[in-house]
Amino acid sequence: MYEACNQLFTSFAEYRRLSYAELVENMDNDKYLVVKGPSHREYQLEIQFMWDDKQDEDIRALAGIDDGSLRGAFLPVCDGFIMSPEGRFVGEWRCKILVIGWITYLLHLCSGLPNQQLPNT
Repeated sequence: MYEACNQLFTSFAEYRRLSYAELVENMDNDKYLVVKGPSHREYQLEIQFMWDDKQDEDIRALAGIDDGSLRGAFLPVCDGFIMSPEGRFVGEWRCKILVIGWITYLLHLCSGLPNQQLPNT
């Protein structure tokens, strides 16, 4: 996972340097890349740009990387930031493992089983 985090930071750093206007230009133009780490392992990198709440306001940029394994597909390492129209970073997180996809997948599997009910939370 250490190598994946480093690859994510290196690849996503160029997008952190973009201006708000440049991020707007990337809107609805998701990036799908294959990057190689120092160990020669290949990683799939996905970068997305979207409006955080309302159009023409804050932009959310998200990136996820995985090694193509089943575990990596359900638990990608993620990075992201939110930029205001003034060019300020108003939200940021670094190198997190996205477990929401895995939890959603398990809930989907459980919901399809006969006579099974999900606990109320």
